[in-house]
Amino acid sequence: MNQEYHLTSNYKSFIMDNIVNDYSMEFEPLTEMVLDKSIAYFQTLKDELVTIKNRSGKEIYDIFQIMESIIKNKSLEWDEKYNLIFSKNISIELSKLLDDFSYYDPDSGYEDDVLAYYRAVKDKIKMD
Repeated sequence: MNQEYHLTSNYKSFIMDNIVNDYSMEFEPLTEMVLDKSIAYFQTLKDELVTIKNRSGKEIYDIFQIMESIIKNKSLEWDEKYNLIFSKNISIELSKLLDDFSYYDPDSGYEDDVLAYYRAVKDKIKMD
């Protein structure tokens, strides 16, 4: 199937057809205007990706701050800290946001488990 693309074509469709569907295409002459539009389009994509990454980074930092405040809270027992940190609001959210995250669980008590998890998250955030 041949598809012809003009300057006004949707670049996403152009890329999808070119890469995914392997359609043969006829191209308009490469001009400075075509290059400028392409550069502007890819700069917009780059900006969107940076925004997404920054938003995820802020979410990770915010959740980490909450976890840190729970650990430092002297009025909570370690079993309470454990239940709060290993909940859907903290550990499950962090596992969604942190790529390739794992940690060693000493499985020796609430305090050791919480602190091991905390240190692993802290180290992971510093690496990223």
